[in-house]
Amino acid sequence: MWEKMQTEDSEKQTQTKNKLDKNILFPPSKVTKKNTNKPSNVLTVQTIVSLVLLCVAIMLSKMGQTGEQDIQKYTQELLQTGVNPQTQDEIIKFASNIIDNITKSPEEPDMNGEGGNNPVKQADFTPENATEKPYTIEQKPFMPAQGYLTSGFGGRTHPITNKEDYHLGEDIANEENTLVYSAFSGVVLKVGYDDVRGNYMEIKHADNLVTKYSHLNYIFAKEGDTLTNGEFIASMGSTGMSTGNHLHFEIMINNIYVDPSYIIDIPVRDTV
Repeated sequence: MWEKMQTEDSEKQTQTKNKLDKNILFPPSKVTKKNTNKPSNVLTVQTIVSLVLLCVAIMLSKMGQTGEQDIQKYTQELLQTGVNPQTQDEIIKFASNIIDNITKSPEEPDMNGEGGNNPVKQADFTPENATEKPYTIEQKPFMPAQGYLTSGFGGRTHPITNKEDYHLGEDIANEENTLVYSAFSGVVLKVGYDDVRGNYMEIKHADNLVTKYSHLNYIFAKEGDTLTNGEFIASMGSTGMSTGNHLHFEIMINNIYVDPSYIIDIPVRDTV
């Protein structure tokens, strides 16, 4: 009996020792509590994509075939480039602004924006790099933006400086982020920013023709891009020297500024 008890005690000690040795060699995994408060990147991306798609759906209900094709193109490009914290805010801001602008009444915005700066000694004197003579273009132009004419081509008193100025284009005023389109087919020549034009784009077309778009809020084309007539390229803003949201639209033929009113008819807002 005594020998049997000694044998059982010896076996238990051996099992305990083996278990301790095993734990030393293979310690149990440390259990950590999952942090459920940490934001999910997947959910963040899904939220942004959902917001963009909602914006697209609203826009498609308000726009024609050209707008539908453009929105599909740029939405796809956004998804392909990926999302990071620096661009998330821009996407959300842009989408929110478009939704706000579409749902606003057309009577709400103050559509009196104008700007630019080309000081001259006499406003009735045409500078050497401009002409007021009529002209024709074989290509049929696409209206670069919807809105109202606030400042036409030619001499004027500058709306900010109150000095004599010669306006080298036409100002089309509308709400912030109103869509801007390429007036003709062509290639993006330059995209940039300066204190007068704000965010701007220049497009080179056939027959020594160049169009320029200034005071933009967002730009969706880059230098070297090939554009079709009426392609969505930017959104209207008030960057640079400007009194409010508008597009400053210029046409150059053989490096001479010409009056856009000869080929596009921009309505004048009835202020009565």
